[in-house]
Amino acid sequence: ASGMAATSLALELLEHGAHVVVMAGVYGGTHRLFEKVRRRSMGLSFDHVDLGNEERLRECITPATAMVWVETPSNPRLDLVDLPKL
Repeated sequence: ASGMAATSLALELLEHGAHVVVMAGVYGGTHRLFEKVRRRSMGLSFDHVDLGNEERLRECITPATAMVWVETPSNPRLDLVDLPKL
């Protein structure tokens, strides 16, 4: 519960209508918070991207992008993201 509270708080820092690039395979609760709650309550938009695909990541970043959301290791798949490379 504390992790989801922290996730929700982080989204509160964004302006209404901001864009977030989200790593593919995030925790299911994170995905539902983004898509079912914050999309509607804050007008946020989300692109879910394999962060290992640099070309696709670059395509998704727009002037409206306020955050790139990374969970490493991811839950439950334990995907790792090379943060210095990102």
